[in-house]
Amino acid sequence: MMRIFLLILTALLIQACASSSDKPSSSSESEQKTEAATTGEEKSKSEPEEEKYKVDPKDQVSKDVDEVDPKYSQLVRAIKSNSLESVKREAQNILGSNPKDGLAMNALGTYHMQKGAWVAAQYFYDLALKMNPKFVGVLNNKALIELQEGNLSAGLTLLKQAYRIDSDNFYVCLNLGSVYVFYSDFLKALPLLENAYKKRKTSVKAAANYAVALRGAGKLKEAKDIIVSALSKNNKSANLLLNYAILLIEELGEYQEGLTVINRLELLGVASNDQKKKIIELKRVAQKKEKK
Repeated sequence: MMRIFLLILTALLIQACASSSDKPSSSSESEQKTEAATTGEEKSKSEPEEEKYKVDPKDQVSKDVDEVDPKYSQLVRAIKSNSLESVKREAQNILGSNPKDGLAMNALGTYHMQKGAWVAAQYFYDLALKMNPKFVGVLNNKALIELQEGNLSAGLTLLKQAYRIDSDNFYVCLNLGSVYVFYSDFLKALPLLENAYKKRKTSVKAAANYAVALRGAGKLKEAKDIIVSALSKNNKSANLLLNYAILLIEELGEYQEGLTVINRLELLGVASNDQKKKIIELKRVAQKKEKK
C-alpha cells in the first residue's frame, strides 16, 4: 500500500455513496488493514505494528455554530478568534441559561477535544446528540473520537450517518475522504475530497489529501496543480511539501525539483519524526537517480 502522509498530521476524518460496507475496498490490502482495525485481531510479534489513522482536532473538528442568532454572537467570536478558554466560558454561559443547548454542548466538546480530553469531549457530544440525533457537526466530531481510539467501524458508522443527513458538509466530506485516502480507496475518496477542497481551498488537509487521492488515481498533473496552488498560500506546511516531494520523486521522476523541495523541508525543520524518515528515503532515491 502506498504510504500516505496525512496532516495530523493533518484530517480525522466515510460515506462511499454506493457502498454499504464498513470497510474501504479498493484493494485486498486495504481490506486486510480494515479488518484488523475493526476486529482487533492480534498480530504476531514478527509483524510491524499497523499504522493507525490519526486525528488532528484543530483541522478536522466541526466548530460550526449559528452565526445569525444573537445569543451565539459571543461564542461565534470566541470560535473565530481560536481562543479555547473564551469558547469554554461562552458555552458555559449559554448552558447556564439553557442546559439543553446542543450548539453550546458541541462547543464544550470541541474545547475538551482540542485539549486532548477525549472522554470529556465524548460526554458533551453524547449530551448534544440526545438533544438532536441529527446534529451533523456532533456526529462528525464523535466519529473522530472513535477513529482516534481505533474504533474504525463505529467511526465509519457515524460518518455515514452524518453524510446521509448532509452530504455537502465540509467537515464530513473532508473526514470521510481522508479515511478513504488512508486506506488507499482513492476512487471513493476523490469526489468527497474534491467537494471539501472546492468549499475551502485554504484547508491544508483538504488540499493535501485531495492531491494524494488524485495521485493514487493516476491523475498526476492534477495532483501537482493542487499542491502547487496550496503551497502558494501556505509554503511552510510539512504535509504539503512532503506530499509534493513524494509526487515529484516517486511518480514524476523530477528528481532535482524533488530535492529542492526536500531541502526546503529540512531547512524549515517542521517535519515530524515519521516524516523525517520518509524525507531521508526520498533524498536517497533522488540523489541516486541524479547520479545516473
